[in-house]
Amino acid sequence: MKKNKKIALLLPYYEGRNHHHFLGIGYLSAVLKQTGYDTLIIDEDAVVFVMEKRQDETPLISAKQYIIEKLKDYRPFVIGISINTANYNKGLELLNLVKNYFPNVQIVVGGPHISTSWKTLLKYHKDLFDIAVVGEGERTFVEICNRISSNNSLEGTNGIILSKTGKGNYKPRSLIKNLDLLPYPDRQGFYKAFPRDIHHIIDENYNYVFYSHLPGFRGKKYARIVGSRGCDFSCKFCSPSILWKDPLTGKNCRRIRDPVNIVNEIEHLFEKGYQAFYFDDPTFPFLSKPNFYKRMLLEIKKRGLRIRWAAPTRYDELSKDILLELFESGFTYTYFGLETFQNKKLIEMGKRIDIEKSLNLVRLCKEIGIHCDVSYQIGLPGESFDSIISSIQWLEDQGLQKNSFFSIAAIWPETPWARTYGVKSDDFEPTVDKTNLETNGLFYFNIGNPLIERYFSNCSSNFHFIDEETAIRVKHYLIDSGFIKRFDN
Repeated sequence: MKKNKKIALLLPYYEGRNHHHFLGIGYLSAVLKQTGYDTLIIDEDAVVFVMEKRQDETPLISAKQYIIEKLKDYRPFVIGISINTANYNKGLELLNLVKNYFPNVQIVVGGPHISTSWKTLLKYHKDLFDIAVVGEGERTFVEICNRISSNNSLEGTNGIILSKTGKGNYKPRSLIKNLDLLPYPDRQGFYKAFPRDIHHIIDENYNYVFYSHLPGFRGKKYARIVGSRGCDFSCKFCSPSILWKDPLTGKNCRRIRDPVNIVNEIEHLFEKGYQAFYFDDPTFPFLSKPNFYKRMLLEIKKRGLRIRWAAPTRYDELSKDILLELFESGFTYTYFGLETFQNKKLIEMGKRIDIEKSLNLVRLCKEIGIHCDVSYQIGLPGESFDSIISSIQWLEDQGLQKNSFFSIAAIWPETPWARTYGVKSDDFEPTVDKTNLETNGLFYFNIGNPLIERYFSNCSSNFHFIDEETAIRVKHYLIDSGFIKRFDN
């Protein structure tokens, strides 16, 4: 009898939807396929978008029905679900649904929220999953599937939690040191769950993000890409610095791909019609890794690739000479985290920034022809509506209405901020009473308020220092002040 080699990979819905092809799942699918498995990616956001286009009266309910029917037809022996904090509640809903319909299929759950909060998942939801993956999933997931397909025990497998044991079985698995051993992400896999005649609708869904509006990107087929994993810094509010730490040493660990291999991937995609590329690294290294970016630019020029590309960075990673080099290579956009103009708050956030040098970078970029944005946090600890408006007015005074985008300050699980303000992983559970935290000045945003998510994004299922009403009032002020259409001529 031929063994089942089919694996389904699911992404739960969340109201913000601000993602293109999710590269974490793309890498996972590619590694599994390389190992001999067949995969089916189902992105619930994309399914909901299709249902809305069909003017379905209950798009989310219909999307779940669609997913179940696809899984019934596909008949996988493993179903993996990737969950982040913003869609944690919806992830639990999807887990519950899948477990009910497929009780004999092994359910594997992973992703950012699970990696930081697996103890909580085990405590409250041990009946909804079989295996949890902690940390990077590529090698771990392949080992899980190999052991299950061979009827071998999973006991002793590094980087997993087994729900049946009733306790953590986690042993740290080292990070993947050589990222160039990974295949390119399975971008085409995001279309497999849909008939070919609606692939244009799926494209429309994935264009519903800011990448498609970037200078030099409009009208071009674009792809997200990564140059590195990890971060060299430890800002107190930031989750990547927690997620990408080496689990064996507890230290920050940044791994950088070979620039030649990066350009190989760009050229591979270019031949498929992609003309614009956004590097989705926490921060892209320039001044700190000059040989890295210079080799990449040399390869782009040597191969005659006429592309547009963009990347986030830090204010201290760029100079005028570097910007001129980048502009010549087709670099059109960058942003960096300014967070706030208040030095005291920056220190409290664990982020030291030279404000004047930051502003000078924006001016330099404009002079050269590169659009540079600053990401700015509103609703920092101790801020009121009036002080938030004063902070935004500082941006207006600097002429940054079309060079700013905003997030609402949030507490991510297991970060230094979470410890400082007493937010435990248990507190993110939908059934846990949040009254005590709210009494202490924190506000929990429930899932899916479109008045907030469609402007700020990634606010749902999280704790903030301002309430939803204040966030909405700030949004209207920003729109009225010209902060929304920053890429207009």
